[in-house]
Amino acid sequence: METIRVSDELNVDVAPDGTVYGIELLNANEQLRGPEGMRLVVVNEAAAQTREVPLDLPAAEGALRKEPPEPYGRT
Repeated sequence: METIRVSDELNVDVAPDGTVYGIELLNANEQLRGPEGMRLVVVNEAAAQTREVPLDLPAAEGALRKEPPEPYGRT
């Protein structure tokens, strides 16, 4: 596995056969929170296409919280 640092905000993990194994957003809170809410923007420069995917706010907010949730069984 090789990790390619695209920018300060993005790493791409590439498998030995050249396929993309993972994409890491290093500051996901900043990248996913736009002025119009949380959304993922995918740009395919080769095909000159852009797609925007709105993210479910309650689920996304929970996934991006700064503090981990309390473990189960604690009151």
